[in-house]
Amino acid sequence: MGSAASLVPSAGVAPGWRRVPTLTPVTSTSDHLRRALSDDPSGPRLTFYDDATGERIELSTTTLANWVAKTVNLLTLECGVGPGSLVSLHLPRHWTTAVWVLAADAVGAEVNSYPAAASAGSPVDVAVIGPDLVDDPPQAEEVFAVSLAPLAAPFTRGLPTFVRDYTLEVRAMPDQVSSPAGPPGPLGTLAEARAAAQRLEPSDRVAALGDLRGLPSLIDDWLAPLAVGASVLWVRNPDPDRCVPRWVTEQVTAVSSTLPNGVVLPEAIRLLS
Repeated sequence: MGSAASLVPSAGVAPGWRRVPTLTPVTSTSDHLRRALSDDPSGPRLTFYDDATGERIELSTTTLANWVAKTVNLLTLECGVGPGSLVSLHLPRHWTTAVWVLAADAVGAEVNSYPAAASAGSPVDVAVIGPDLVDDPPQAEEVFAVSLAPLAAPFTRGLPTFVRDYTLEVRAMPDQVSSPAGPPGPLGTLAEARAAAQRLEPSDRVAALGDLRGLPSLIDDWLAPLAVGASVLWVRNPDPDRCVPRWVTEQVTAVSSTLPNGVVLPEAIRLLS
């Protein structure tokens, strides 16, 4: 919280005015995660499906916060990342992408998200890539590769010497943030604005599927629901025939992505814009 000063009538015996601090809310994605952790630590915060592999993983808020804390430590302790640093994400729709955007914003880094196989174009401080870019990574001071394998398994193949296996590196990090992360990034404010525009509620369960479309997708499909305490369901490589039955089973209330051809939205589920 930031503070300013306001003049208010004195409550003391002597008449007059006294100066008291006025708290100004500071909103950030870290604030949103902490509030979600306080409100519902064990409930599902992010559920991830990959219809190509059959994977399903559910992250409670506690589990999510642990992964974010470890990744924050990886960025600060191992890479010296902080305000002004550039972090580029070259990952598909995957639960680790959701972790990385929260961790990078928590330390005040500028975050950009690109299609999984796209390059940032200019050197950055940290690049996070999937298997497709392991042999031709973008220019960066540090490169972390995410295997995208089920159960957060590390790579089974050897990596180039300048590419680090995210799973192996993050597992060695402390579970609690070890040093002050500094001023947070701006994504929390942007997420709140989008949540208001989409009229999201804490009771919502928001589904998103298919490819990410850069940082706007991460804000609409992930950070905006988190900002109000809603939960999220992500699907990679979606099978259109499974969409509606899954949404009903998972108690989805809204969809934040373009619908696959032939999929008709049930009346009880709204399409966000």
